[in-house]
Amino acid sequence: MIQKNNCLKLLLLTILLNLAHSLLFSQPVRNDFPFSVSQYNAKDGLPQNQVIEITEWKDGVVVSTMNGLASYDGTEFTPLVTPNRKYSGVPYKLFYNKSSEELFGWASSGDYHRIFPRYEKLYSYSCASSDKNILVGITVDGLIRMSGLNMKVIYNTCKTDIKDAVAIVLCGDYYFVSDNNHLYKVNKNTGKKQIILDGYFGVLKKNPYANEVIAVNGDVFYISADTMRRVPLIDAPSTSVVFRDIEFPAENEILITSSRGLYYVKNGQPFFYDMKDGLTSGSLYALYYHPSENCIFVGTGNKGLMVLTPKIAKTYYTASETDISQSFTSIVRDEQGSVYSTASKGNIIKIDRNGNQETYLSIDKHVASVSWINNRLYIGTYGKGVLIYQNRILKDSIQPPLLPSLHVQVIYKDIENNLWIGCYGGIVKQVSGGKCEQVLSTKGNIVSVYELRNGNLCFGGAGEFFILNKAGKEILHLGEKDGLREGEVRCFYEDDSGRLWIGTYGGGLFVYDRNKLTSVNNKLGCELNQDIFTLIKSGDGRIFMSSNEGIWSVQERKLQDFYKGIIPYLIPEYYGEEAGIENTEFNGGFCNNYLKQDGKIWFPSIDGLVEFRIEKRHLYRKIVPKFKSVIINDTIVALSSIFSRDVHTIQFDFYYPSFSRQNNIYYQYKLAGENFPGNWSPLQKSRQVVLKMLPPGKYTFCVRAVDSFNDPDPEVLSYEFSITPYFYETKWFVFLLSFVIIMVVYFFVRFQIRRIQIRNKVNNTLLELKLKAIQSKMNPHFMFNSLNNIIYLLTTGKHKEAERLLEDFSLLLRRFLEKSDDFFISLREELEIIELYLSIQQKRYNYLFDYKVEYPPETGEILIPSMLIQPFVENAVIHGIAHSKQHCHLEISVRNADNVLEIRIQDNGIGRKRAAEINKDRRHHDSQGTRLINDKIRIMRRKYGHDISFQILDMKEEHLSGTIVLINIPVYDNRLRNY
Repeated sequence: MIQKNNCLKLLLLTILLNLAHSLLFSQPVRNDFPFSVSQYNAKDGLPQNQVIEITEWKDGVVVSTMNGLASYDGTEFTPLVTPNRKYSGVPYKLFYNKSSEELFGWASSGDYHRIFPRYEKLYSYSCASSDKNILVGITVDGLIRMSGLNMKVIYNTCKTDIKDAVAIVLCGDYYFVSDNNHLYKVNKNTGKKQIILDGYFGVLKKNPYANEVIAVNGDVFYISADTMRRVPLIDAPSTSVVFRDIEFPAENEILITSSRGLYYVKNGQPFFYDMKDGLTSGSLYALYYHPSENCIFVGTGNKGLMVLTPKIAKTYYTASETDISQSFTSIVRDEQGSVYSTASKGNIIKIDRNGNQETYLSIDKHVASVSWINNRLYIGTYGKGVLIYQNRILKDSIQPPLLPSLHVQVIYKDIENNLWIGCYGGIVKQVSGGKCEQVLSTKGNIVSVYELRNGNLCFGGAGEFFILNKAGKEILHLGEKDGLREGEVRCFYEDDSGRLWIGTYGGGLFVYDRNKLTSVNNKLGCELNQDIFTLIKSGDGRIFMSSNEGIWSVQERKLQDFYKGIIPYLIPEYYGEEAGIENTEFNGGFCNNYLKQDGKIWFPSIDGLVEFRIEKRHLYRKIVPKFKSVIINDTIVALSSIFSRDVHTIQFDFYYPSFSRQNNIYYQYKLAGENFPGNWSPLQKSRQVVLKMLPPGKYTFCVRAVDSFNDPDPEVLSYEFSITPYFYETKWFVFLLSFVIIMVVYFFVRFQIRRIQIRNKVNNTLLELKLKAIQSKMNPHFMFNSLNNIIYLLTTGKHKEAERLLEDFSLLLRRFLEKSDDFFISLREELEIIELYLSIQQKRYNYLFDYKVEYPPETGEILIPSMLIQPFVENAVIHGIAHSKQHCHLEISVRNADNVLEIRIQDNGIGRKRAAEINKDRRHHDSQGTRLINDKIRIMRRKYGHDISFQILDMKEEHLSGTIVLINIPVYDNRLRNY
């Protein structure tokens, strides 16, 4: 009885101690489940919500459901179909040969098949398993066979008496086989069988990290060839629990699915999780760990497919359940490594190195920031200035007039133990002696501080930041005029090269380098968030940034390469809900807005204090996108290289299998072809490109995937195609059409030229006839005048003169007849005819005048229109000299001036005025020769295009009379002699 009472007292004491511990150290974690959960079901494209098996696949994973097989690439589920079979209603245990891209499966009926790329039944087994493309199966009567997955090569056979086996696995030189009652170890070389455990072991699996087999019953057994150890499962399950699959996400970690939930064994410590912990179902089947994506696929019995991602973040909250707001701000630590953080309503929590949490202080004002200085907690408040606590006791405060305001967001102790306080209205410096001095006045808040390696301090405010030296003197101020147009300056980071990186709220990342401020976010290809609250360098060279949308990180080397233009893009790694962050909206705008400690970073968020574990990144692997489909004019077609001209829309769908947002995959494409530059497009998340109304031609469509590794030379997926032109767009048609047009134009022009030639010929003939008619008029006119002279001499009895005149006239007539058909004669010939004419006229008028004809010898062969000068000479003799009562003189001179013959005919007769008075009674008198000359000049201009002009002038010297005729004749080509 006493022993019983002692037990009751001990039990009561234990309960009281646990209750006290709960009150003093309320655990902050809402959910200790180490994985984030994503769910996919029939609404997302699964054939059915009961997922029996999962294995790797060329495009991601393939799942077996009660309604068939489907592949999943991270974007959508696709039913698996081969040419001779569609899989429906048959659950399979799946095996994939990565090198041959063949999929095999063992059905619940016992049949072993090749499933893809063509269906074929290969054998029958009671159960089967595979490891590294080696298949191990046992028939219902106990024959064990080891072969390749395609069973073309049999490596080993072993005959046993084990009937109706339920599980088999190969490990070293032994087969481990279980039936409904026992677990056996069979030597594969001798066939010797040994019972090693009693009971039902429906699931066996080889540990890839050790030469041992894991067997699960009520406990977990680690079995090697010579040893065996046992780990009891938490909450030892009853015999009604069915274990279904085993997976190894990491060394010393085992996941086990069952009909009641998920068992997790880590470093020999078992855990159990079910729907209360966030699982979507308690009935779990298949497990598959995807190493490159670091995620675990879990098939459920009624809720489809779950994807588990290891959490690297843990969230703490205030202990008070009445606090609706769980917004945290500043974080610091003391010398013992305990963490202090400010929360809503003036609450300050403390978390020790073991993760135990307590409420450290509660004050009646909202807290903006905290700092741990000289074993004291300095608290910046909204409304009470700076409060200084030690061991939870208020020791001191700093308030106006020492401060410009009661609103304090920055408290910082520099390397020389000077205290800097940033608040609304400016910055105050307190030296080690305690004296406070305002060193800078501002119009807004000071929200961040950073000490440079040279001891200078950076202070960030609303749209501006300052750099002060150790004495507090301002040495740099950058603001809106320098490009800081948006948000607060919330963080700084100085790299090894002395560049200063600046994170802002709303404006992204800036860098101050060589006295120049540059926006990194505004550079083409930058995918950093516009909100950057922290810039924290980890041990592996990554820069971590908190924002309103989660946590981001980039390799510092890649950041610098992007800034220098070495790489064309900057894609950050992303951590959000998948990483275990329950609310991705983080806080900033105060000092100590993060804390780095023991491989972790603490971030304040609007919903709790986040402990973020820095994990080593997986090794980079080249990512190559794949084409999913090509859609032509809204119709999916097989990949083709030739499209008709009727194609107005070409849609390329592509993807890269990815199941996590962490790597943050983007895509770029380019189209190379005639008149297309072939430049890479801006980064895009969309896995689709639509090309419209491409002209005919040959094209190469290229797409590449880039992620947070920022590979400078990513793999490129290319697709060559061509668009055939309409027949009238082909080169041969264009050539033929051009030829036809040219020929039509040629013959049309030729026809027109022929018409013009004929018309010109007719016109020329008419003009020639007119010229000849004029010539025929001029010649009789001249002959009539000459014959009149001869008649005159005969009637006057001057027979000898008449005879000489007749001789001259016959010579003149012969010359005229020789040139009568020529429109052009040489100047020499024309002047010779004129001299004969003047000789005749001189005799007629009884030597009343003398004459002189001069021309340069080189002008003698220049062609001029025939009978052009003679009419002017005739007028000079008949109208000017004949009426004169004194001896007269007539002179003809020629000179060549710039290819124009200037012919001057000058006489000292009675002049035009006196001649007009003599002829006034002859109303119709006119010189027929002059009129004929005008007609001839007009026709010559039309026919040959030459401008012949003449002027008739009166002599103006006093007491002199006479007339001057000036004729200008262009120098003609000698070829005109043929006319």
